[in-house]
Amino acid sequence: MSTATSNLVAVKVPSVGESITSGVIGSWKKKNGDTVASGDPLFEIETDKVTSEVFAETSGTLEILVAEGTEVKVGQVVAHIHPGKTGGKTSGGPRSNAPKNSEASVGAVVPSRPSPTSKTEPSVSINLNVNERPPSSISHLPSPGASDAAPRTFRPGKESRRRMSPLRRKIADRLVSAQHNAAILTTFNEADLSKLIALRTEVQPVFQAEHGVKLGFMSFFIQAAVHALKAVPAVNARIEGEEIV
Repeated sequence: MSTATSNLVAVKVPSVGESITSGVIGSWKKKNGDTVASGDPLFEIETDKVTSEVFAETSGTLEILVAEGTEVKVGQVVAHIHPGKTGGKTSGGPRSNAPKNSEASVGAVVPSRPSPTSKTEPSVSINLNVNERPPSSISHLPSPGASDAAPRTFRPGKESRRRMSPLRRKIADRLVSAQHNAAILTTFNEADLSKLIALRTEVQPVFQAEHGVKLGFMSFFIQAAVHALKAVPAVNARIEGEEIV
């Protein structure tokens, strides 16, 4: 979203949703002073519902006013585009400092041919005496007792911190809210199902012949749950704020 002001164009935060009033500048796709063309992506706006790109509506030189990670309001000016001003920088990537004749220098290495006299040179023979012990390259290993006595130092592991996007913050808030407001538990109750198993075995042939499917235990469990909820409705209650519904 851009608005022309005298000889420059103001880049504003667009409206990305009816209920969204603010967002965070996720990342700038261009650098300050870069030359941009109409349709180039300028930056990403992150909200608690969606992340979208904002594109340039005109060509010129970009002047960034708001840094990455800053929370901005819808309609706030975050950059200017100077149409009549061309910057010296482009976002096409870093230029290579390699010399132009690097290809020639790379291909200049040619393996030399063996000398005619190399065939007449005597071959080098290596005779090792198995009784001779080669010198050890590990000569300063401490004794086991000394290594145990030496103090050990532990360095703390590396860690990195990264700011969460509004969408991730909203998801985290919902998860914490669910943990605080909902009773998450599992209970186990033992019950004698011998009569239920006998009844299922008795009516299984008739049920399968009539309906074409086998009779499982879930139907009996649902019927038992219905009778229990009718007898004790509070089992199906929930908590909303300070009230039991």
